Amino acid sequence: MEYRNHLRKGLDLLRDIYTGPFRRISQGLGLEEHLRGLNECLEVAVTKTQTVTIEGISAEFHVTTRPELWRLRALNNEREVLTRLFADVRPDDVFFDVGANIGTHSCLVGQQLVDGSVVAFEPHPNNAQRLKENLSLNDVRATVFEYAISNKNGQQPLRVDEGGIGQGKHMLSETSGGNTIEVATIRLDDLVKSGDIPQPDVIKIDVEGAELDALRGMTGTLRQSSCRSIICEIHSSQNEDSEHIREVTELLESHSYDTDVIAERGTEKFVHAQRKGDT
Repeated sequence: MEYRNHLRKGLDLLRDIYTGPFRRISQGLGLEEHLRGLNECLEVAVTKTQTVTIEGISAEFHVTTRPELWRLRALNNEREVLTRLFADVRPDDVFFDVGANIGTHSCLVGQQLVDGSVVAFEPHPNNAQRLKENLSLNDVRATVFEYAISNKNGQQPLRVDEGGIGQGKHMLSETSGGNTIEVATIRLDDLVKSGDIPQPDVIKIDVEGAELDALRGMTGTLRQSSCRSIICEIHSSQNEDSEHIREVTELLESHSYDTDVIAERGTEKFVHAQRKGDT
């Protein structure tokens, strides 16, 4: 406890320096980025958990790395997405979180599920472990699968982003080697058909560019009238932006969903799909 108190005093002192007149000096000397990094490292050392509140709904998260702190503080500009999820989810729903990372969406949406449950998918083993810990911390009724949702069952390289728990730029790759690990892939339709998990009512998808493969592996699930709402984050380069969005929206619309873009972050767009006739 004494050690943590010393760290907190050091953090308070660093904040005074960073936000005061010394900031201009540090900028002139090119030290601002170093001070910011030191400030974040001290915050991680001091902070055991971080509480996130949106629209009056709160969840608590373990914090041991800088990426976790960034993710929880900024929410990656996804407040609009979470607000839409809160509006779509009903107390007895089954919520699928495809690409759950450390569980920001799973834990917050889970607070609304009285008789419902969360089914979360996260292929990166370190993120999946933290996901389980955060779900337990928030008493969310959930099942976690360490799968990458795709259009085929098997194994595939996952290109991992350095930086520790909470990094969100891991993506499936066609080639191994370098910073890759092998992860299990599965078609969501096969998992639902097996009876191991229930049919979803609401789905969130964030799979770093593999959206079409994920959606093509769940077309049977999308046809079910009980699946009312989907929010899909579309990752694409500037050059392929329009084409990729068109393919995703056409696939969703072909399964009786109305679509619209509800938020943007750089070249990334968040598409909301609502089953026709469901309000």
